[in-house]
Amino acid sequence: TIEELEASNISFDELEKYWKKFELRKQAEQYRESLRKSKTAKIKAGYNFLISQNTTIENNYGAVNLSENLNTGNITEAYGSHNQVDNESTGIISAAYGISIGIFNNGAGSIDTGYGVFINDVGATMQYGIYQGGANDTNYFNGYTGIGTDSPAEKLEVVGNILASGTIVSSDRRYKRDIHTLDNTLEKLMKLRGVNYFMKEEYKEKGFGDGIQIGVIAQEVEKVYPELVNTNEKTGYKAVDYSKFTPILIEAVKEQQEQIEALKKENNSFKAENTTVKQSVKQLEIENQELKQNYNQLKSELEQIKLMLNKQDLGTK
Repeated sequence: TIEELEASNISFDELEKYWKKFELRKQAEQYRESLRKSKTAKIKAGYNFLISQNTTIENNYGAVNLSENLNTGNITEAYGSHNQVDNESTGIISAAYGISIGIFNNGAGSIDTGYGVFINDVGATMQYGIYQGGANDTNYFNGYTGIGTDSPAEKLEVVGNILASGTIVSSDRRYKRDIHTLDNTLEKLMKLRGVNYFMKEEYKEKGFGDGIQIGVIAQEVEKVYPELVNTNEKTGYKAVDYSKFTPILIEAVKEQQEQIEALKKENNSFKAENTTVKQSVKQLEIENQELKQNYNQLKSELEQIKLMLNKQDLGTK
C-alpha cells in the first residue's frame, strides 16, 4: 500500500524494481506524488515517473527542479539541477551518465512534441544555454542539428553566418580511390557566370542577409558541374558547395597558364624570325648601298668614255 511505501522510506531506484516486477504503476504514481508534496522528504537516489497509458501526454513533467531566490540576499551559485557521477572505489563504472534522457511512447497514446532537453530562457548578464567547461572533452551529436532552424535538412544546418578562425576538410589520399585530374576546366568555367542579386523578402527567415549578394545560380552550375550542387530531398531547393570550386580553379589556372606559355613560345619564335628578317633587310640594305656605289662608278666611267669618243670624232673631222 502507499502507507507501507511511505513507512519503508524506500528509494525510487528500489521502487522501480518493484513496480516493474509487480506492475505497481498506481502505487508508484501515488508514492511519487506524496514525496512531491512532502516538505521533509529526502531522496538520495531515485526516479520520477511520468506514465501515460492509453492516453495523450500534454504539459506533464517527469521532474521539475527549481532554484529560487525570493528575497534580497545573494546566491553565489544556483543549480536548478546538479548531477554528478563519482567513483571513489577501485571498481569500474562501464558507462557513467550525468544525465540520461529518454522519451518513449510504448502505449496506445501519443506524444505531441518531445524535447530531450528544452532550455526556455536564460535571464542573466552572461547567457549560456549550454556551457561546456572541459576544453578537452568530446561532444557527440548523432542525427541532425539545427542552429536557427528546428527542421535541419543536413547533419548541421545554420540559418545565418558562421564565424570561424579556420576551416579544415578531410582530404587524405588514403580515403580516396579512382583519382583523376580534372580536364577542360577552363572551357567549362567559361560556361558559368558570376552574378550579383538580392534575396527575396519571402525567404527572410532563412537568414540570407540583407543587401546585394554575389554568387552563382545553382541550376546553371548543375548543368556544368552537377557534383557541386546539392538538392534538398524534402523541399527540392538547391545549394552550391562553393569550396569545391577551388580544385576547378586550380586546374583552370594551370590550363590558362599552359596557353599563356604556348603563346609566349610562339611570340618568341616570331621575335626570332623577325630578328632574322631584320638582319636580312640590313644585309640587303648594305648590298643595295654597294650596288648604288658600283652603279655610280659605272656611270662615271661611262661618262668618261663618252667624252673620249666625242674628242676622237672631232679629231677625225
